[in-house]
Amino acid sequence: MPRAVYPGSRKGSVYQTAITDEANTDASATWGAPESTLANSEKVKINAILPALRSAKVLAVGGAGKPISVASLKGQAVQTNVTDEATANSDATYDAAEQALLNSMKAKVNSIILAMRSARIIGGRQRFVSPTGRRARMVQTDIVVISIADADGTYTAGGAGEQGLANDIKLKINQILVALRNAKIIV
Repeated sequence: MPRAVYPGSRKGSVYQTAITDEANTDASATWGAPESTLANSEKVKINAILPALRSAKVLAVGGAGKPISVASLKGQAVQTNVTDEATANSDATYDAAEQALLNSMKAKVNSIILAMRSARIIGGRQRFVSPTGRRARMVQTDIVVISIADADGTYTAGGAGEQGLANDIKLKINQILVALRNAKIIV
């Protein structure tokens, strides 16, 4: 594991791990093995992001959250408990299991985005980081929560259907990873 760094003036190490971007092919108009692979990989990425956010005290380890200071921010972050993605893995046939997985991942990704915004890791605010002892100013852009309707029992192609939902989850995961790298929470 890479050595821990100290973002801002925070007096604790940060969980440093390498999480690669979601690189699977976008979902296509019909559900099959590639879409199943994408969904299962998205689940793995979400479950890799959550411990990093818990270690950085952006998310609570358990129970309801208490306010905490994150990095050198003047505000307080409200911790929430976001459990690991435990929904069953997907297979090449779209049915209730895939519907449940997509909806659960949407909820987890939106919770991660809101927690990161509350901790001011994202949201367009200026923050200072000092991974090498020098302070550098960083402006974090915001990430919009997923607003596509929940998946239902039928796989629907297009941006407003399950195809769009699976692809938007992928996009948000990659945006989250960029923001976490910029904040020095992951490498």
